[in-house]
Amino acid sequence: MNPEFGRMLGYVREGVEGKKKGTEFVVPEDVRTMQGVWQRADLDYSPVRHELRFIRWDGEVRNGYLTINGIPGSRRVVIALLDITENVRAEKAVQEANRKLNVLNSITRHDILNQLTVLKGNLELEREQVTGPRDAAVLEKELAAAEAIQSLITFTRDYQDIGSEPPVWQALRDTLVRSCQGLRLEPVTLDVETEGVEVFADHQLARVFAILIRNAIVHGEKTTRIRIYCQESFEELHIICEDDGIGIPPEAKDRIFTRDFSLKSGLDLYLAKEILSITGIGIRETGRYGEGAEFEIRVPKGGYRFTQKESPGKRP
Repeated sequence: MNPEFGRMLGYVREGVEGKKKGTEFVVPEDVRTMQGVWQRADLDYSPVRHELRFIRWDGEVRNGYLTINGIPGSRRVVIALLDITENVRAEKAVQEANRKLNVLNSITRHDILNQLTVLKGNLELEREQVTGPRDAAVLEKELAAAEAIQSLITFTRDYQDIGSEPPVWQALRDTLVRSCQGLRLEPVTLDVETEGVEVFADHQLARVFAILIRNAIVHGEKTTRIRIYCQESFEELHIICEDDGIGIPPEAKDRIFTRDFSLKSGLDLYLAKEILSITGIGIRETGRYGEGAEFEIRVPKGGYRFTQKESPGKRP
């Protein structure tokens, strides 16, 4: 035990070496996990790392980041302990502050939407009584402004949820099934060819596909078929969502994901891009105008894995 290790625990070397077990410094609830980490270190000489809570000599519980390296052929290990208590406290403080802000935002949004409902209801009643074309035009602009405000307030709710939970591994096919809940597909046919693929992404990944599918149905004009499939290309996985609708004009391909463009036509694609970017996933539109839209979601290496032996076909 080196002096820094002793200072962290509050012990002197002579009072620890050969007299205390490593588990005696660990919070009882974490001992079983600690034993599992220890066993892994005995079986594998590569470093084993884990977070745990340890107890100082005065009973204070601290948070630590433990690294164990096994020494080949000796049945001994080298232990390194980093005190991360202040980091954990700061992280919890930020999480609590964010929780309170989210509660405040939720209450404020709810109140604003209630007032907008009242405002729009009165505007609708007034529209029924307006006779002059000039007054009618002014009223239509007021209604459009109220609806735009309502859309923006709703967007803040959706945007707030991005990154609120840690990213997780998600079975792509199951995610696509969830994304279709609440969508009316008929008479459009949806073909899904993503069996055995998992993606590491934000918990709102299903919303991304719901946006793409809904846009194909609503804005495709002549969409009859949507196909979603995967292709592995070099160091990344491409998830393709294509349809046979009208497609995206060339001058709009790069702009549809920007906030300024989305403010005029809806913020869904901007939201989709933001959700994907949480784990470094990109998205672009590669279809041909007049033949259909094609959205290419690009998942970097390490952000996808296969649960079946057969992987998606490689792109030539």
